[in-house]
Amino acid sequence: MTFLIITLSGGKFFYIWSDNFRGTIINVMAVGLLGVIVALAYDNYGAGAVVLFFIPLMLSRYSFKLYVDMRKNYYDTVKALINAIEAKDPYTSGHANRVGEYSVAIAQEINLSAKQIEIIKNASLLHDIGKIGIDDRILNKQERLSELELEVIKNHPSIGYDIIKDIGFLKDVMDIVKHHHEKWDGSGYPQGLKGSEIPIETTILTISDAYDAMTTDRPYRKALSSEEAIIELRKDTGTQFNPNIIDKAIETLRKIDKHGLDSIQKTTEGIA
Repeated sequence: MTFLIITLSGGKFFYIWSDNFRGTIINVMAVGLLGVIVALAYDNYGAGAVVLFFIPLMLSRYSFKLYVDMRKNYYDTVKALINAIEAKDPYTSGHANRVGEYSVAIAQEINLSAKQIEIIKNASLLHDIGKIGIDDRILNKQERLSELELEVIKNHPSIGYDIIKDIGFLKDVMDIVKHHHEKWDGSGYPQGLKGSEIPIETTILTISDAYDAMTTDRPYRKALSSEEAIIELRKDTGTQFNPNIIDKAIETLRKIDKHGLDSIQKTTEGIA
């Protein structure tokens, strides 16, 4: 089945194999090991030892269930925040999910760790959460924004940071949300970070965010084609975008444009 999925999707063997079988393998190994331990305990110490063995085992299982429940609550919280911003700004519905997909694919292409990829995914989904604090009349305006309105919009990364900074499980995400409009040459906002001062996770999000914004319709303009958007990414490489990853990012975005998002294998848990 794994080989069939690889053939149809063009995905990488390791990512697909690990996603399909890692949970099963861990469970089989754990059950097998548990069986051996129980048999040895019974053989050497009798039934009483088996009973004593199962007490800490059940406590461990309960602790694991609490962890799983906490993880579910985490994802439910993220989903609720995403739904809140899309209700506030329906014109960008789906934007966060697409940016997340692009960012994960780029992160995989440049071989970031699984932990980094998960952080990028979650930061991408929440990057515009600060728009909750922006006036609806500005968010839903059908014409180009005035200079004053643009200055108001520029507050949304800092507002987003303030919204999530006290949510403990989003501590790895909050700085990426805050800095997703920083530019490689230091001309971005809110802090004017420059070059290597900007974490690589943030520079990936910046590319994905810009690409999706350019390739979707806006009230004041029609969407660009993928190749037109890529030309714009090239133009702004070294000023807005990280020149060290742009080639891999563009290669990945072209692959997605040609084969679709479903052809890009994800290695992180889906949130939305």
